[in-house]
Amino acid sequence: MSDTRTDPLRIGLITPAWPGRNTANGIATAVAHLAAGLERCDHEVTIIPFEIDAPHDRTRIVPLPEHRWSLADRVKLKLGRAVESVVHNRFGHRIAAAVQEAIARHGIEIAVIEETQGWAEPFAVWFRFRL
Repeated sequence: MSDTRTDPLRIGLITPAWPGRNTANGIATAVAHLAAGLERCDHEVTIIPFEIDAPHDRTRIVPLPEHRWSLADRVKLKLGRAVESVVHNRFGHRIAAAVQEAIARHGIEIAVIEETQGWAEPFAVWFRFRL
């Protein structure tokens, strides 16, 4: 029988919260189980959370950077104009910045994001233009 082992993958898992103990969110729970399973298979997992909701002991973690709303965005939000697109665009930028930081610090090769809220589209557009 031949050895079919390969080098470990370096994977970034994007999640709404980490470790997810104080956030009622099935995605955070699924990410915790997925990370544990991937690590048991000797892959390197970096967690990229929107927020950290409790103390943890993980060293490979890159939270989304803080966000400051621009004056133009604050005016749009105040007037109720394009609220969804403004919020999605800003989250996309923050996700992409965290992924770039995870690449720089931990060499991730793959970023996994759950797509129910549509976060992947602005993230992908932003990332495509900056690599």
